Amino acid sequence: FCTFVILRSLPPGLFVGALNMSQLKHNDANDIGFNAAITSISEITHAVSKISEMNIHIASAAEEQRTVAEEINCKIVSISIISYQASDGAQQTATASSQVASLASELESTVSVFKT
Repeated sequence: FCTFVILRSLPPGLFVGALNMSQLKHNDANDIGFNAAITSISEITHAVSKISEMNIHIASAAEEQRTVAEEINCKIVSISIISYQASDGAQQTATASSQVASLASELESTVSVFKT
């Protein structure tokens, strides 16, 4: 048991190597349980390594999604600003059109005086 505690404190790559060396020392045909434990620990270490790789991929994908979401947010803000500017421009155009219509009406009245 003490050997496993010491081995487990090693980094994963060294842990597997130490287990392999330990397996050579205990390659006794009567020690089937030990070999099974070594195999199980090796499989677990491999599974943990794969999970760690998956976590790295997930973190990378999450960062990419955050970046894209931030870009989308900036584009939405830009669209909002442009929409406000277009609305303001339309308001100014409507005001100017109303003023032109009023001036046209005044001009028509003034011209009608000269027609008679």
